Amino acid sequence: MRPGGQPKAGAESLLKTFNKGYFIKKIYRAVALTVTVLFSVWSCLHAEDIRLYGNLKPGSVLIIESEGMERVSIDEKKLGVYNGVSVTGFDRDESGSRLIKVEYKDGRRFEKKYALQDREYEVQSITGLPESHVLPSREDLERAAGEREKFSQSVKESGQIEKIFFEDGFMRPVEGGRITGVFGSKRVLNEVPGSPHNGVDIALPEGAPVYASAGGRGLLTGDFFYGGKNVMLGHGQGLLTFYLHLSKIDVEEGQKVEKGDKIGEVGMTGRATGPHLHWGAQWKDRRIDPDTLLDTHFGEEPEYRIKVFVSRQKIELYRDEEKLKSYPVSTSRYGTGSEAGSYKTPLGLHRIASKIGEDAPEATVFRGRVNQNRQVPIYEDDRRSDEDLVLTRILRLEGLEPGRNRGEGIDSYDRFIYIHGTQEEGLIGRPASRGCIRMKNRDVMELFDKVEEGTFVEIIE
Repeated sequence: MRPGGQPKAGAESLLKTFNKGYFIKKIYRAVALTVTVLFSVWSCLHAEDIRLYGNLKPGSVLIIESEGMERVSIDEKKLGVYNGVSVTGFDRDESGSRLIKVEYKDGRRFEKKYALQDREYEVQSITGLPESHVLPSREDLERAAGEREKFSQSVKESGQIEKIFFEDGFMRPVEGGRITGVFGSKRVLNEVPGSPHNGVDIALPEGAPVYASAGGRGLLTGDFFYGGKNVMLGHGQGLLTFYLHLSKIDVEEGQKVEKGDKIGEVGMTGRATGPHLHWGAQWKDRRIDPDTLLDTHFGEEPEYRIKVFVSRQKIELYRDEEKLKSYPVSTSRYGTGSEAGSYKTPLGLHRIASKIGEDAPEATVFRGRVNQNRQVPIYEDDRRSDEDLVLTRILRLEGLEPGRNRGEGIDSYDRFIYIHGTQEEGLIGRPASRGCIRMKNRDVMELFDKVEEGTFVEIIE
């Protein structure tokens, strides 16, 4: 038995890349975009790389990328393609399945059907609004109708922008703040049922800077009845974001902006009870949760990544094509699989959703990811403990492949799949866990210090 040790301090920023279930070199397009996250791989005779960035659920954006791609369609509706990139979106209330078809310049054709995940929305009650904004006058309604027409025209204009401006990815448009409203919530305004909330509200002091969440072009600015001073940016192929209730506008219609450029300041103009930013997004006329733009991880530059080999009971850390370190592990004694309740280790692409346990002494016990402030002896022989203890550090994994390790009944995050330390170190090197990936405690401490939340992890049979 070995006493607990001390963890290393610090962590370096690590990003990763995947291709067809294996790591690849950086790929650059003419716009210098680096391929980042492989969300799904389609089997085909010629093994073409098709990368999906985003979530297959209502209110989400989906970016499709493949070199040599000429035409893309969703349920036979043609999408735009620019430099091998195509964009689509699923409205707040969409359901069912979608057939995605891809055609290449050399005549090859591929298709796959995906089922949209279910999504539930909150109910939010807001009081204290001016009655004139909840039950507007005829004049105000006429004004609002004219403004909606302007908005609709700008949305149509966004669909005519073939080029993509979001090659550097997406960012949150403000620093800090408190979330006071979420996308899709059913709103009750002064006890009067209202329309669903089509954005994210972030409370901040008046005058706080607002930044472009991606590169784009100014499509619409103005001072509207409901949205107050607002900015709409077009990012290409019908994808747009808008920023409402501003106190100041710092961009003009037609002006090109880069990701992170200041476009305005937080205010409380229009229908607002306090200073905040309403951040919204659409793909053409479909309502999109702007937070899903951040979930795509599109445009991030790969550098580091992790592979887990079940057959070899090894975990390996890579930088580009260089293997930096290899550690022995223990995966599930029940084999591989993603079914809830199976106690099996899931396969496929994941990322580290959260890191838990920094600075905890070696052999510290965690229950429900909470530090119990006690340590236990480490078994270096082949004995089993009475409990399946999670020790020292936790790297919680989130599945990234819908239908394989992400979604109802198969979701790695909901199944609490971790990389973690164990009391049963003598069993490391052979399958012995109940679904998670066990490491020796000092090994998981070392790996923990090298990776960040968002690090990509591929688990291979």
